[in-house]
Amino acid sequence: MRGDTIGAFRRTVGRVEAVMKAHDIGDPLLMAAATMGRESIHAVHYASADRAPTLYIGHSTLDGQPDVTGPGVIVLSKPLDSDTAGWREIGMSRFVTACGDAFNEEDSILSN
Repeated sequence: MRGDTIGAFRRTVGRVEAVMKAHDIGDPLLMAAATMGRESIHAVHYASADRAPTLYIGHSTLDGQPDVTGPGVIVLSKPLDSDTAGWREIGMSRFVTACGDAFNEEDSILSN
């Protein structure tokens, strides 16, 4: 995956969908996945239909507690607390990279 994380996620989804098609699996592929590098977290939120598992990103303290001013970044399937103001839901078919205390969300990394 080194250097081409988006491409790796694209290829993985393509292979899984090809296997599903070859085996006549009609259910949609639903995926929220993440991978880590030395200094970054990459995550994808994807569905081949109109819904997918949720994926959220937000700031945290270094010990993983939610904190909108914290120096860390955390990626989760659901917010850790009921205060949703500090959490940003990643949209469907989106790819996010978190590095240091910042994160970047990219559009349309996978085709539905």
